[in-house]
Amino acid sequence: ATTMVNPNGNTMAPKSMDTVSPFLRLRESVAFFRVYGWELSRLFVVLYLPVVIVSLFLPEGGAESTDSGFPTTAFIFNFFYQPIYTGALIYQLARIEAGQTWSLREGFVTGVRLWDKLLLVNLVSLALTLVGFMAFIVPGLIAYARLALAEFQVVLDGDHPKDALKNSFARTKPHT
Repeated sequence: ATTMVNPNGNTMAPKSMDTVSPFLRLRESVAFFRVYGWELSRLFVVLYLPVVIVSLFLPEGGAESTDSGFPTTAFIFNFFYQPIYTGALIYQLARIEAGQTWSLREGFVTGVRLWDKLLLVNLVSLALTLVGFMAFIVPGLIAYARLALAEFQVVLDGDHPKDALKNSFARTKPHT
């Protein structure tokens, strides 16, 4: 097992998932959200509010037709804004796990700073997953699972998108 280092230089040893019962994981999750749920919901409301506003005020489709097949403006905005709030959420969760204080501003700045890297990771992951789905359903699911840690690699380890995708693929290999 390797140890991970978060952006503040603290080491985080991966926890073994094999010996822990699912009920214990569920109980830990409920306890976590009982303590941090309000703060995380505040993060979601503040950072996701622009998406909601854009969705409310922009038209759903083209000039008169909503079945043009082209994604709506709100969908496109959400796609390009998503790396910001994903980066902020990953950053905040890492700070909580390390027992450190955090602010919404810090999370937002982290998401903006890593936007280009996270967007590239999302685009490559999406493309590989879609290719896998076209090959058959199972390869798409495997690609999705194997690339699931790439965003975490970018935010927590500061990896370049190419390295993050490779590392995610390698770290999840024993589990898929």
